[in-house]
Parts: sequence; C-alpha cells; structure tokens
Amino acid sequence: MKPQANNFKLQNYINGEWIPFEGQDGIKSYNPAAKSKLVSISPNSGEAEVNEAVGCAREAQKNWAAMSIGARASLLEDLANLADSRQEELGRLVTDSMGKIITEGKGDIAFANLSLRYFASQSREQQGDVYLSSIPGKKTYTLRKPRGVVGIISPWNFPAMIPIGWQAAPALVYGNTIVLKPSEDSPELVAEYAKMADEVGFPKGVFNVVFGEGPKVGEPLALHPSVSTVLFTGSSAVGKHLHQLTSDPKFNDKLFFGELGGKNGIIISDKCDYGTALAAAWKSITATTNQRCVSASKIVVHSNLLNRFSNDLAELLEMTKVGYGMNPDIDMGPLINEDAVKKYLCHLDYGKEFWSEIICPGGIVKDLPEHKDGYFVKPSLGVMDFDWGRDVDPCSAAAILTEEAFSPVATLVSYQEDISQALKILNATEYGLSSALVSNDINEIQQFEWGAPGIKYVNGATVAAEIHLPFVGEKGSNISGIPGNAGIVAAVTHSTPVSVFSIPNLTLALPGAIAEKVKQKSGW
Repeated sequence: MKPQANNFKLQNYINGEWIPFEGQDGIKSYNPAAKSKLVSISPNSGEAEVNEAVGCAREAQKNWAAMSIGARASLLEDLANLADSRQEELGRLVTDSMGKIITEGKGDIAFANLSLRYFASQSREQQGDVYLSSIPGKKTYTLRKPRGVVGIISPWNFPAMIPIGWQAAPALVYGNTIVLKPSEDSPELVAEYAKMADEVGFPKGVFNVVFGEGPKVGEPLALHPSVSTVLFTGSSAVGKHLHQLTSDPKFNDKLFFGELGGKNGIIISDKCDYGTALAAAWKSITATTNQRCVSASKIVVHSNLLNRFSNDLAELLEMTKVGYGMNPDIDMGPLINEDAVKKYLCHLDYGKEFWSEIICPGGIVKDLPEHKDGYFVKPSLGVMDFDWGRDVDPCSAAAILTEEAFSPVATLVSYQEDISQALKILNATEYGLSSALVSNDINEIQQFEWGAPGIKYVNGATVAAEIHLPFVGEKGSNISGIPGNAGIVAAVTHSTPVSVFSIPNLTLALPGAIAEKVKQKSGW
C-alpha cells in the first residue's frame, strides 16, 4: 500500500460555524511517509480569530455549565460512539498525518474514545466531599465549579488522544467551554472530531477550533484574559516560555498546566527475565519512532549482561522494518518532518563523539524507492562509558545523555554495582518524565519505586499510560502537574467549600446590646 494525497481543506470552527477558508495561503501538512503527498491545508489564523473564538466560548459557557453534568456526559458518549464507528478511517488518518503504524493509529482513536467515556462516567461519581464540623448545627461540603474557558494547545504525536481524550473531555464534562489549537503538523484529527461534535449536537460556542502557528495562535490563546486554564503538551522550551508569560500577576488566577519533554531510561538488571528485557528495550526505542514523551533513549545495563544484551538488542533493531505505517509488516514509521530528521542526525553525531562503540550506526533509510519520499530513519545504538566526573551533573554531562532526541537513537550505559548506582545514572538529567526497570528482585523493585524519576514501569516498556492514573513527571518535565488523567479535574474546576448552618446559628452570637437590638428588629 502506498500513501495517497488527502488534500483536505480545513476550516476554523467557531461558535458552531465553519469559517470559510479561501485561497491557498495556509499551512500545508504533508504525509511524513511521502512528503510530496498533501494531507491538508489549514488557515494560518491569528489573534483576531483567537479573540472571536474565546469570546464565543465565554458567551456559551454559562448555558453549558447550567446543563446537568449527565447531559454533558451524554454528548461526550455520543461523540465517542460516532468516532468508534469511524475507527478504521480515523486510524488511517493518524498514520497519514504523523506517520505512526496503523495499529498505533487506531490505538490513538481507541484511547481518545475510551477517555471520552471515562470522563463522561464521572458524571455518575461523587462531585464533592462532605466534612464533619466541630461547630454544632453546621454542615460543610465541597462542590466543583467550572473555571470557564479552557485553552488547549496540543502536540502532533497523539493527534486525537491528547487534545480530545486527555484535555477536551475533562474540560467539557465539568462545564467549561474550549478553544483548541492543534499542531500544524497533524491538525486533521481535531478537525474530524469537531465535525463529529457538531453532528452529535454540541451547543454553539462550546467546542471551538482555531488553526495556526504557535506564536500567532497558541500564544494569544494562552494570554487571553478570558482563558482561565491553559492545557499545554509540547516542547520544554515553548512550555516554559508560555508559563512565564501566563504567570504575570495581571492574569489573577489563570492556571497553566504543561507536560514537557523527557530524557527517559530503562534499567536492565542482571536479575531480569531476559526476554522481557529485550522486548521492553526494543519497544521503548521504536514505538512511534521514539516520538513519545515517555520514549526511552538511555538503556542502563548491568555489566554482567552488557555484551550479550547489546548484541541481541542490536540484532532486533537491525531486523526492524521501516516504512509506510499502513502496511501490516512494518514495525516503525517515519519521523514527522525534516527538522526531526536533522535532530536525529545531530544525535548520531553525538554518538560518534561520545560512544566508545557504535553497534547500530543508523542513518537515513533509502532501501526502496518509496523510502526516498519520506522521513525514514534507522534505529541507532551505541555503548558509552559513563564519566562520573562529568555525566552525573546534567549541566556538564554528555549531550547524548541529556538532550531529548525524539528519534530512535539509544545509548547503552553499564553499571557494575547495585541498583543504587543505576539509579544515579538514570537521574543524571534535568528531566524526570518516565523510567523503567526490568528485574525480578523485589528489593530492586522497591528501591526503583522510590528512587526513579517520573512515571515508573516495572518489567514493561516506557510507552503507555492508563487514563485513570496520574501522568505526572518531575523536574524539567512538568509545570504545575501534568494533565491527561483523573488529576486534571483540579485544573479545570474550582473546588469550592460550602457551609450551611441550622438556625439559630451559634457562630452569630452577638454582644448583649447588639443582640437585643437585632431581636427587636427581627421580632424574635
């Protein structure tokens, strides 16, 4: 199967209307497996469109919040059901828009819809807490109120799951309205979900989409005074920039929640199940072509296993079939664009500088004619000697150990002592998003639980997250707690305490003369 041009012409969706997009002066998105094939062209919007969308969202929010949470949840379920009926088509669109293999493309849709249903199910769960009071006749409880308009700035690597499932679903079910800015590299899935939201009957102004570049749309959206919460997933540089801007005191209680980059690793213990170790390492390096925020590029292996493991992992990486993700025998798709390829080549240069042994040299894939039109690269693997005088400090460490590659370039580092030494190597980074350990030793597992950074996987790959679990990194991977799970509720709601007193209210006891005067005036 070969990539075909889709030639979609996307339109902004504001206040329940599709805004006509005339001419060709837009942002073009190409299939990364065939860069000559146009997937879509979208408006190159700006501040005016952002202002219009936010204004409509603010106008619609009061009526949306006045609906019962059950009614809002029903619309989310309807959206999930409609998307389910199109899973094959939408899964292929994921593959064509950003390159991941079709099983992952359909998985993106499946998890987006599962997340819609998960947050819809919260309409049937407890929405607050009841507290006992030390004051007689007083009842205290909390309730959740929507924050208002939520601005969503989403990435290209999970074009349905992150913007729709992790970000829009919780914001909407709790009574907020949204303005969503998808990535320029894969905007098509958000457009399709907007069409389906319109079809199932979301009220006007509740679900808004504005296409455009980050500085022209993302920044004005984050800085708009009527946007109460900003949900961002993307690069550390952009996230930190937006966080600094939105922290200005003039914004009062604006919240910025960001999931940023990672430099993730796996520890392979000499007490591991060997097959599990190989599978976990291969999956962590190759899934989504290492273009997941949790993907691993640092493999910390006990010295007892280093030679055997490096040779066997290299064999698996050399066997990896690279190509167009719609073909069922393909293991790994392309990188997203030319900039990603340049970054990949930069990390290969780091490997030449820092690796003591190059096991898989990597490089651009040109094996077949169809590879020449895509951003296909080979997995690369090298062995490095960890320099304890240099590499333990992220400020001085080798670049290949500290910079996020977002491409399949992996470094093997050995440790000779116990797991505490491996954990020091794992933690030698400014990031702290995810970590994995392959071991059958309970003591090592318990040390890993407390000593490893970020989301932790034991005897598994650094590739996944369940919807109902926290998805929270540490250090440079996190700003204000990462959304995309049950914890996001705090980002899109105010938790408000309510106190109800019986009469007479003992806390209203007044001084004698004042009390007598109140009694006279009230007829008590």
